[in-house]
Amino acid sequence: MKILVVEDEIKLAMSLKRGLEEYGFPTSVALDGAAARKAVEFGEINLIIMDVNLPDVNGYDLCRDIRARNNP
Repeated sequence: MKILVVEDEIKLAMSLKRGLEEYGFPTSVALDGAAARKAVEFGEINLIIMDVNLPDVNGYDLCRDIRARNNP
């Protein structure tokens, strides 16, 4: 299972990544909505842990966008 953490606070993002990887979950980090979109587009992501207050987009809107693109 591949996890994507979308969080603009780098210390929190890296802490979540470290903790998840300690339990054996491969984890990537995206610091903004644009990076998250690219990660989803180019990688096999099974779970996203997302901050709602991102610098470039609202997390709810980003979630809707990702779901719309991945549900044919």
